[in-house]
Amino acid sequence: MERNSHVILDRINILAIKIEDTLQDTSALFLATEKLSIENDELVNFMLDILKFNENISSYFLGMEKTGDLIQVSNIRLTTQTHYISDSSKILPQNAVYSVKIIDHSDKISPEIIIYKDINFKTLFEEKLPKTDMDVHARPWYVKAINDKDLFWTDIYTFIDTNELGISVSKPIYKKNTLIGVIGADLSFAAFSDFLMKQKIGHSGHAFLVNSEGKILVPEVSIIKNSGIMPEAVHLAYQHYKKSLDNNFVLEYKNTKYLAYIGKTPENFDQNWLIIIIVPFADFFAGLIQTQFEIVLITIIILLLSIFIMIYFSKKISKPIVTLSKEIDKITNLDLSSKKRVRSHIIEVKTMDISVATLRNSLKSFAKYIPKEIVKKLLHIGKEINLYLEKKQLTIFFSDIQNFTTMVEVYSIDKLLPLINEYFDELSKIILVNQGTIDKYIGDSIMAFWNAPLDDHNHAYHACITALRCQNFLEKFNKKCRETNSPEFCSRFGLNTGEVLVGNIGTNERMNYTILGDAVNIASRLESTNKIYHTHIIISEKVYQVVKDSFLVRPLDIVEVKGKKKKIKIYELIALIQADPDITATQLQIELFMSFSEAYEAYEAGNFKRSKALFAQIYSKFPDDYPTQIYLDRLREKSG
Repeated sequence: MERNSHVILDRINILAIKIEDTLQDTSALFLATEKLSIENDELVNFMLDILKFNENISSYFLGMEKTGDLIQVSNIRLTTQTHYISDSSKILPQNAVYSVKIIDHSDKISPEIIIYKDINFKTLFEEKLPKTDMDVHARPWYVKAINDKDLFWTDIYTFIDTNELGISVSKPIYKKNTLIGVIGADLSFAAFSDFLMKQKIGHSGHAFLVNSEGKILVPEVSIIKNSGIMPEAVHLAYQHYKKSLDNNFVLEYKNTKYLAYIGKTPENFDQNWLIIIIVPFADFFAGLIQTQFEIVLITIIILLLSIFIMIYFSKKISKPIVTLSKEIDKITNLDLSSKKRVRSHIIEVKTMDISVATLRNSLKSFAKYIPKEIVKKLLHIGKEINLYLEKKQLTIFFSDIQNFTTMVEVYSIDKLLPLINEYFDELSKIILVNQGTIDKYIGDSIMAFWNAPLDDHNHAYHACITALRCQNFLEKFNKKCRETNSPEFCSRFGLNTGEVLVGNIGTNERMNYTILGDAVNIASRLESTNKIYHTHIIISEKVYQVVKDSFLVRPLDIVEVKGKKKKIKIYELIALIQADPDITATQLQIELFMSFSEAYEAYEAGNFKRSKALFAQIYSKFPDDYPTQIYLDRLREKSG
C-alpha cells in the first residue's frame, strides 16, 4: 500500500514538474516570437504541438494583456465534448481531435471562433459564436499569475468549456519589464481519475485523491460506488487521519474491516491534497479466513444435508396434505374455480384428493340451485340447515316476457333455445352484479329480491339500477334479433318495497330459501300492470319515495291491484338522472317527464280543462306515449 502511494505521488510530482517546465520553456519561445497575436498561424500550430507531446494537458492557452484576446487549444479526447457549442444537436466529426478557441475583441460581429482540427492539425469545421462575456483580465489564473509574477497553481474549479473539474497553472510573460500576456495549461481530473482507477491494490483496493477538507476529488462518486468501496469509508479514513495523524491504520465500516494508508502530495505542487488508499482487510487475510470458513461450511453442510433428507421425506407426506387443506379452505369460502389435483403415491392422500374434487363439483351444482351467500353461510356455520323465517324490509323484483307462449308456438325450439338462454344468462348476471338474490325462475319470469341474505342499505336503488340495465340490454339484444330475423323479447318489470317473511321454507327433507308476503304479490301485480299502460318498468310508491332523487320517475295512476282493496299509486321508472351514460335520461325523456308530470298534477287536482290541454300538447309531440292516450280518452269521457 505504501509502495503504491509513492508511485501515485511520484506520478503527480512528475506531472506537476513537467507542466511547470513546459510553461517555463514555452514562455521563452513566446518572448522570441515577433508577432504575438491571434492572427499568427505558426503560433497556433506551436501551441497544438505542445498539446500533442503532453498527453496529460487538456488545454493550453495564451491571454493577451494589450487586447484581452485569447488563444486556447484543447485536446477533445480529454474532455466530454461531443457536440458543437453553437448547435447542441449536431455531433462533432469523428476525426476531430483538437479545438482552437479564439476570442477576438476587435471583431464586433463574431468575437468568439472555435476551429476543430484533426490529428494533423487540418481544419475540419469552424463555428462562430456571436457573443462572449469572457475577459481574460478577470480570470483567476490571469490575475494571480500577475500578482505572484511567477508560476501559479489555481484551486479546483469547473472549466467553462467542458464543465469538468480540474486545476490550472499559469505564468506571466514579461518583455523588458512590460507584461505581454499570461500563458497557462489546464489539467483535467479525468486523467487523474483514469490513472488512480488503474492502481489496483489487493483484489479490490483503490486509491483516492482528497483535498485539505476531506472532499473526494477523484475518482467521481459514481465511479467510487461501482468500485465497491463507499465514499463514507474514505471520509471515515480522512477523519481518523486528522485526529491521529496516523499514516496507516485499520478502520471498520458497516461490519467490514479495511486497511488504510494516507500520503501527502509533494509540496512543490502547491496543493494540500492527500492520497488515501483503502483495501478490504480480507484481501490480505483471505486465505486464513477462507480456510476457517471452509471448515465451518463443511460442518454446516453435513448438518444441513441431514436436515434436508429429513425435510424431503416429511414433505412427501405433508406437502400434498397442505395443498388439499388450502383447496378445502377455498371450498369453504365458495371459491370453486380451482381445478387443482394432487398427485401422490400415498393411498390415503389419493383418497383425500378424490373426496375434495367430488365435494367441489357437488357444491358447484348445489350453488346453482341455492343463492351463493346461503351456501357460503352454511359452509361457515358448519351445521345442518334448519327451517326458519324472519321479518325484513326487502325490495322485490319480477320480470316477464310478453307473449312468450305465442313465441313458443310460432318458432322452433332450435331457434328459440339459444335466445332464451342468452336472455336468462344476461339478466341473471345483471341481478347478481347489482347485489340481488335470484329466488326462482318461473317459466319465462324471474323473481329476485334485495337486502337478503346479505344486508343492503340501498336495496331499492340497486333494484332500480338492475331493472334499467336489464331494459338497456334488451334494446341491444332486440337490435341483434332484428338483424338476424329472430323473435324479439319485450319484457316487463315490477318493483315493490315492503316487509316480508324471508328464510328457509318447506320440510326437513326438502326446503327452499324464499320470501312470502303481501309485498311480493304487489310486485308481481305491478309487473303485469305494464300491459295496461304499455310501459316496461312500474314501481310502487314505497320504491318511489326512496329513489325519487336519483331516478327519472313519472306518476302513472292510482290503481286497485288484484287482491288488494286499497288503491295504490304507481310510477313508471324511466331512467337514471346521471352517472351512467347507458341508462341516464335523454333530453326527450326529461321533456316528456316534466310535461306529463304537470298534466298529471292538473288531472289529480281536478283541473280537467288545463289537464286536457297539456295532455294534448304532449300527444302532438309524443304520439306513441300510451299513458298520454289513456288520459286523453278519460278526459274526453268526462267532457262527454
